[in-house]
Amino acid sequence: MLTTWTAQTVTGSFCVAPAKPSITSNGIVLTSSSSEGNQWYLDGDLISGAEGQTFNATLAGSYTVQVTGHCGPAVHSEPFRITVSGTEKGLATQIHLFPNPATNKVLVLLPLGWHYKQAIVFNATGNQAAQANSASKAITQVSFNTAAFAPGMYLVRIETNKGTIVKKFIKE
Repeated sequence: MLTTWTAQTVTGSFCVAPAKPSITSNGIVLTSSSSEGNQWYLDGDLISGAEGQTFNATLAGSYTVQVTGHCGPAVHSEPFRITVSGTEKGLATQIHLFPNPATNKVLVLLPLGWHYKQAIVFNATGNQAAQANSASKAITQVSFNTAAFAPGMYLVRIETNKGTIVKKFIKE
């Protein structure tokens, strides 16, 4: 004897939460690994309106990004630390930038035993204003001609053999 069973039709849906995002940087411009659904945080606090794939990090602290998809939010990214002189002790206090305020030139001076790999100047809107690279381990200073810079606040991101530091200066 053959018995036939009819199964009920079951419908359902499933949802996959977004992957944990990661942060990369180009100077003070932070970029999320996700092209959409981003929300940026500074020291655990939501940054209102910071929802793009990129964010200009002008304050010192730990930045994270959280991605929200159709199923809700993912976990936060690993923190990305930004150090700005005057707000952090340690590496930033050992690097000197002068004159500040600047008119025609600004000089970044590193301690003995340090060397810079790259130094990039960014204006207040996060656009790159100047860049210097060095492959030499003997270079302990870098200068930028600021004569053509518009007046305002600038950040210099200095990548050294000891770490990456951001210093602030004013162009008069």
